[in-house]
Amino acid sequence: MPYKLFINNKEVQLENNDTIARTLQVNDIGNLSSRQANFTQNIKVPMTAENMKLFDFLGVAGSQSNFPYQKNLATLISDTGECIVYNGYAVPTSTKDYYDLQIYDGVIDFYKAIENKKITDVGLAEINHIKNLESVIDSW
Repeated sequence: MPYKLFINNKEVQLENNDTIARTLQVNDIGNLSSRQANFTQNIKVPMTAENMKLFDFLGVAGSQSNFPYQKNLATLISDTGECIVYNGYAVPTSTKDYYDLQIYDGVIDFYKAIENKKITDVGLAEINHIKNLESVIDSW
């Protein structure tokens, strides 16, 4: 199944026979101690001239690429036009003969926004109330 992958709004050259497996996570908002985002398995991106330019020459001797250290927006589209990942993050994992990368998506920004905060710091003052029968009835 051919895909189209865009990183930072530029199309990545992929091999046509690649299949990209994804792992989808289910999280419990009541348990903030363990947060997992959806992610793809390793995607092998050929080191073509266009891809090397897109990856800021990552893996080339003497390169000072910031690509692995910045937020790289990724969009993955199937051959039917279905958007599988929208505004995920592309994270390179190695560079040998290929660029190996994974794409993370889902609840990333939400959990980054509330990380290291208490529930009272999130701005939920309008729903803060005394738990008793009268306040429950009043809320209806």
